[in-house]
Amino acid sequence: LVNPTVVDARTDITTQLLSDEGYSVHRVSEDGEAMDEVYGARDFERKFFNQETNVVLAKTFLEQADKDPISGEIGKSIIFAVSQDHAEKVVNILNKLAMEQWPGRYQSDFAIQITSRVRDAQEFTVRFSENDLRGHTRWLDNYESSRARVAVTVGMMTTGYDCSDLQNVVFMRPVFSPSDFIQMKGRG
Repeated sequence: LVNPTVVDARTDITTQLLSDEGYSVHRVSEDGEAMDEVYGARDFERKFFNQETNVVLAKTFLEQADKDPISGEIGKSIIFAVSQDHAEKVVNILNKLAMEQWPGRYQSDFAIQITSRVRDAQEFTVRFSENDLRGHTRWLDNYESSRARVAVTVGMMTTGYDCSDLQNVVFMRPVFSPSDFIQMKGRG
C-alpha cells in the first residue's frame, strides 16, 4: 500500500457531530415546547442530513484528489458513503460539479453509484476495474481509462475488490471498526 494522505474536510457541523457533545439543534414543537435534539457521528446522513456538508466534502475531493498521471484528470476513485441514499446524493453533487468544472467532458458519467440497489452493480465493479465503465475517458484519444472516474459505494467494494490503477480512496462517512477501516483503505 501507498502511504495515505489525509485531507481533513470538516465543517463546523461535522466537527460538532464528531465531538463527545455532538451537534445540538434547538427546535420548537408545534405546541410551543422548546427542545434540543443532539446528533452524534453515527447520525450523519442517517438521522441528520446536511447538503452543505456534502457539497464541502465533494468540493474538497475535487480540489485534493490525485490526478491521473497520463491524462491529468481526476484519478480513478472510490468514495465510501454512509448509506445508499447518501451515495446517491454524493453522485448527484459530484456530477453537477463536474459538469460545471469540465463542460461537455462527462455529462452525468463522472461519478456513478455502485451499491446493491443499482441494477448490474456487480458488473459495474468489474467494468470500473477494467477501465471501461461508461466508455473511455475523453481527455486523451486512445487512452484506455474509464470515463466514470468515481465509484460511490457503501459496502460492495470494501473487501476483495481489486482495481490496480485506483488513485483515491475517500471516506465520506465515519468508520468505527478498525478492521473495516483497514479493508476499505486497502482498496488503494
